Amino acid sequence: DGRISRSSEVNLPSPFAGIAKLKRNFFKKGLNSKDLVVLSGGHTIGISNCGLINTRIYNFTGKGDFDPSMNPSYVRALKRRCKPNDFKSSVEMDPGNVKKFDSHYFNIVAQRKGLFTSDSTLFDDPE
Repeated sequence: DGRISRSSEVNLPSPFAGIAKLKRNFFKKGLNSKDLVVLSGGHTIGISNCGLINTRIYNFTGKGDFDPSMNPSYVRALKRRCKPNDFKSSVEMDPGNVKKFDSHYFNIVAQRKGLFTSDSTLFDDPE
């Protein structure tokens, strides 16, 4: 959206947001549920910092557990890439497909392999 990116100017949904919050945020901007799903597909490209997912894979409820909505084999793979308190390493948003824009992202999310809560929660809504 520009040549320079500043965190103070970013207006993106939180990766920790659930479906209700995501829908509210999109509706406030005149967008609907279909727009939310389509734009989430942008996660087929790119990487994330491990720091954004460490709680989700290591201490989701404060008891040393992982988010139960995640595929356990995917969590094991993520733990091999992201160690506890690792804020420097990165992980692909769409494993093995990081440079190709296609629908593969939706396949992995359907397999409970969404990296962010905001990815996984797309399947929490019957719409």
